[in-house]
Amino acid sequence: MLTGQPSDWADERNRKLAMALTILEEETCKQCGTPAWIGMSTNNEIVFDLKGAVCYGCAEIEKDREDSEKRRGKIRQKGETRYVSARNVWGAGTPLPSRAHSYQHDMPDGD
Repeated sequence: MLTGQPSDWADERNRKLAMALTILEEETCKQCGTPAWIGMSTNNEIVFDLKGAVCYGCAEIEKDREDSEKRRGKIRQKGETRYVSARNVWGAGTPLPSRAHSYQHDMPDGD
């Protein structure tokens, strides 16, 4: 029962947010990330533009996969998952750019 205390509404709000996220995840295409009500709609007024983005972390993993296929000698452990860890090229003492910096400098101007 809600008593009007901040902890009561925060718990209820968090529960509703968690439910909304679960529903959104269930109703989102697992391959392209489009919400089902748009991606699976038969409404002929909805069209899609194909865009691209490069994740250099994924590119590094893909390069490693291709290199290991060429070598065939390097055997990975069963269950091994390769992942990337970002670092600044200038060394450990230099921080990576912030999210705000990224949006101000790295994002392409509207496609």
